[in-house]
Amino acid sequence: MHIQSLVRASLLAGTLHDLEDLLGLIPKNLLARRLAKTENEIDLLLKRVEEFKIREIYKIGNVCGLNATEIYNIVEASYFRQKIK
Repeated sequence: MHIQSLVRASLLAGTLHDLEDLLGLIPKNLLARRLAKTENEIDLLLKRVEEFKIREIYKIGNVCGLNATEIYNIVEASYFRQKIK
C-alpha cells in the first residue's frame, strides 16, 4: 500500500514524530472512515489525544503499517507536546 510505504519512509528518515506529522502524510478523511468518525471528530481527538481509544490507536497503526510500539510512540509524542503547551 502506498500510504504504508510513505509512512515507513518518513519514520525511517526521522521526519515522523507525532500525529500532526502523520496527518501530513495520510488524508484525514481516510483516517475518519477507518475510525468510523467524522473529520470534525478527528480534529477534536487530535486536540485531546488522551481521548483516543486503544482500538482506535491500533487501527491508525494498521492503516499506516506501524507496529504497536511505533504508533504508541507517535501518540505519546503528541500527548506530551499538548501537555507542555
